[in-house]
Amino acid sequence: MTQLDPQHASAGVEPSTSDAARLDHGIHELSALLRALDESAANSGRGGREMTPHENQLVQVRLGIASSLFMALRCKHAATASHSLRVALGCSAWTLAMEIPDYLRDQIEVAALLHDVGKIGVPDHILLKPGTLSPDEALLMDQHRQMGLQILGCCCAPEELLDIVTYAPAWFDGSRGSFDRSGKELPLGARILAIVDAFDSMTTDHVYRRAKSRDRALAELFECAGTQFDPELVQIFCELHARQNINLQSDVSQRWLESLVPDLANQNWQLQSPEQSPAAALPHPLFQQKLLDNMHDGVAFVDTQGKIFLWNTGAERLTGISGEAAFHKLWMPEMLEMRNEKGRIVRTEECPVAQALQTGMQTFGRFRILSRDGKELPIDVQVIPVTGRDGTKYGVTVLLHDASNETSLEEKCENLHSQATKDPMTQVANRAEFDRVHPLFIKAHVESGLPASLIICDIDHFKQVNDNWGHPAGDDAIKTFAKLLQSYAKHGDLVARYGGEEFVMLCADCNNASAASRAETIRRALMEIPQAQMNGRHITASFGVTENQPGDTPATMLRRADRALLE
Repeated sequence: MTQLDPQHASAGVEPSTSDAARLDHGIHELSALLRALDESAANSGRGGREMTPHENQLVQVRLGIASSLFMALRCKHAATASHSLRVALGCSAWTLAMEIPDYLRDQIEVAALLHDVGKIGVPDHILLKPGTLSPDEALLMDQHRQMGLQILGCCCAPEELLDIVTYAPAWFDGSRGSFDRSGKELPLGARILAIVDAFDSMTTDHVYRRAKSRDRALAELFECAGTQFDPELVQIFCELHARQNINLQSDVSQRWLESLVPDLANQNWQLQSPEQSPAAALPHPLFQQKLLDNMHDGVAFVDTQGKIFLWNTGAERLTGISGEAAFHKLWMPEMLEMRNEKGRIVRTEECPVAQALQTGMQTFGRFRILSRDGKELPIDVQVIPVTGRDGTKYGVTVLLHDASNETSLEEKCENLHSQATKDPMTQVANRAEFDRVHPLFIKAHVESGLPASLIICDIDHFKQVNDNWGHPAGDDAIKTFAKLLQSYAKHGDLVARYGGEEFVMLCADCNNASAASRAETIRRALMEIPQAQMNGRHITASFGVTENQPGDTPATMLRRADRALLE
């Protein structure tokens, strides 16, 4: 859906009405959200990112009273919630371009926002598993669709909306699954959702798979047209993707940020009795209790006085505190021995529950508590105020999510990335990272018409340093030089160890004269730094500087700088 691509979203449009400034602001808000969603794709396994005000506004206005379902999904797995929101925005733009009636667009958008809500009930060890699922795990994962239908069936009024979620996984040719419809008999919304859902999944980074390029994802949609997807809709989708319609962006912005009214969104939602709800076979209170008790995350309900009146089995499992022991107790951070990420004990006034009760605003944070086995456990705490339609405050819902997997995964990923891109001795970029970034650096500056320069530098007579003072002194000299280069790097620059005592610096938006002046400043500064392991003696370095030229390649630019260094 190129019309929703962040790199085009900021281009704007000139409305013909007197509300131009307000519309431009709406487009800017939507663009900022989409950029945040694209960036969050790189963190698709992380659950600790706070919900942006724009995301919060979009979801609350679109879902009304049912936004708590989306918030529960986000607290369970933020990447799935962000995916759902991107899919909903994509469906919104596509259905607008197809001039689908508003009532059907409403149903498709809401179905897209909540099509994965059943993942709330999937155990974390399956939802967060980085590798291939076993057959038993895949079976449990597939059950999330039925769980989602049961959840929606208890609160969602339109049967057509439920049909969209029901049939979205169905293959167009009927070859997969036990669905009673295929082809054009499948709801239009389900066929649209299936394509946008697959496209977003393919173009998003996952823990278990890197994102495909947009062109490759479109090619795969074509390959599956007629079997998994409606071939006519695939053709329309790909044509729309290539059109890059800026006017469409403004219309989507108006719809999501201006036109929607929470009261209208709430019309889709009402509690259903067992007779009314086709997806629910149990009385609502029992279903709710079963859902809460089978959630892996902890859930607590706290009234306006701060007293706990619900404490599910997930909370028992995380904290070791039984529901009976917690019932009617005042919520206090001391009961969980809550600490912030720096290890400091959380005071009552700093507790997210107390803050939410006082301000009426949602709060979110990562803390550490004492688990049932007496060890510190990182948890994400999300507190959601509960307010009636008449404004009456009833208390807050507290969601406790075990963040140990996320923390461990984040640390592992950061360590792997550091090992792959940084020189272990100096902690600047390594040769491989420089070779990867250099062509991208040249391309970006050529496209923008801005100058870019390359500085290559080499410590003088380095062999004599090692021979006369030993390799530890040589290592110390290399670290000193790397630290100095890094201190003179500006935003957008890259400092890398090219090999041995040789370094390179890519200087963004910098012409040859400015780069040469910077190199001279660094050269003089290095001469003034005493080397401790050389009895206070100094080292010097030589520099070669060049600016990118028309037709340059990384190799030609590097050779030119290297010749300047040798001179």
